[in-house]
Amino acid sequence: MRTVKTSSGGATAVQIVWSFRRGSRKIEHIGSAHDDAELEALKAAGRQRLAAGQLELDLSMGRPGRPNPPRQDDPIAPARRSAVQAKASRQHDLAGRPYRSFRGLLGHLASLTRNQVRFADASTTVPMLAEPTAGQRQAFGLLDVPIPLTL
Repeated sequence: MRTVKTSSGGATAVQIVWSFRRGSRKIEHIGSAHDDAELEALKAAGRQRLAAGQLELDLSMGRPGRPNPPRQDDPIAPARRSAVQAKASRQHDLAGRPYRSFRGLLGHLASLTRNQVRFADASTTVPMLAEPTAGQRQAFGLLDVPIPLTL
């Protein structure tokens, strides 16, 4: 839908432009407006014409009172983040721990490190294993192997 100033004077035409393959177009003239009120009425008529014959797909999935329902005169519904939030909630188990791929689990297990600690005014170093995370402890427990004391 577009608005175009007419060549005859101070009117504004509201048109729907239909594009087809190979660049051909069909222009449907909705009307000409001489003030803002007429222009808004013609735009509303154009939106209704564009939405004519199209059914509304209800994506509320049985939930009453869905947020931000689209206006009846607006054929474009507002965007919602519910799909993103649903995907994010599936990335964690019921205890809130993140799901990991096999490669991700190996990377997380590989972050268990051994450090050489040297105390002030001492020439000797002491090896210390980093404290394993709950996920690392669980992974070693599922494998039924002890957490290695040396790496």
